[in-house]
Amino acid sequence: MKPKVEPKVEPKVEPKVEPKVEPKVEPKVAAVKPAPKEAPVASDKKTGQFFVQFGVFSDPKNLENLQGKLKQAGFEAATEKVDAAGQKLRLRTRTYATRNDAAAALKKLEAAGFSGIVASKS
Repeated sequence: MKPKVEPKVEPKVEPKVEPKVEPKVEPKVAAVKPAPKEAPVASDKKTGQFFVQFGVFSDPKNLENLQGKLKQAGFEAATEKVDAAGQKLRLRTRTYATRNDAAAALKKLEAAGFSGIVASKS
């Protein structure tokens, strides 16, 4: 009797595919901390010539909205009437003695997400 020869069967090797796991990316939201209130500079209200202007508004609701956001962030803002056609209101910071002081205040405001320009009293 002849020995039974079985065909040689090689195991089928399938490449192991691991499921691709994408890292969960959660948006990081920086906690908004109110900025410390600025220390008043002596006599800058009378002698200060510079301020940060946030905008000139014809709609008081828009002005109040931005002013509320500034207050929530710990910044004080003032309004004043502007001589222009129609009823216009300027939203600005308090006055500063020098342009550099106002520019430093603008940097703090920009770091908190606000924009503005340094302006001077006319």
